[in-house]
Amino acid sequence: MRCLILVVSITLLSCAAACGPNYKQPAYPNNVPGWKEHDYPDGGHSIGKLVLRKGESSDNGTIGVTVVNILSPELLAEPWSYRGSPRVVLRLFKPSDRQTSCEITFSIANHLLRNYKCSATFGLSGINIYSINTKEGWVYFELLGSE
Repeated sequence: MRCLILVVSITLLSCAAACGPNYKQPAYPNNVPGWKEHDYPDGGHSIGKLVLRKGESSDNGTIGVTVVNILSPELLAEPWSYRGSPRVVLRLFKPSDRQTSCEITFSIANHLLRNYKCSATFGLSGINIYSINTKEGWVYFELLGSE
């Protein structure tokens, strides 16, 4: 019986190492502009591009953002799936009173925010999550305005 338990345990551990997501950690970005607004030729409006670590916050006086958590891809999930991707939990808040407007979990992609109450509160149309480093605990993202 002990031998069977040992064999099953080794097999499961081997599969977890071999079958789990093979996520390549991104390099820390250079020249991140911060809260610098600019317009894109296609009509998009960037409010700012930021890199924040887990637990860090930043604001521009109108919009505040905190990285609540950084989640690693789940073991045995398909690498292209939501659960098989790294994710970040962001909290958007009013800097004046630190009142939370919303807290949303994002994967690496471009996300529309029109279905969230925080989009109207801050005039946001979307967020681009460019990269998430789960080992070092940071996320590189851009907030997009609806202007």
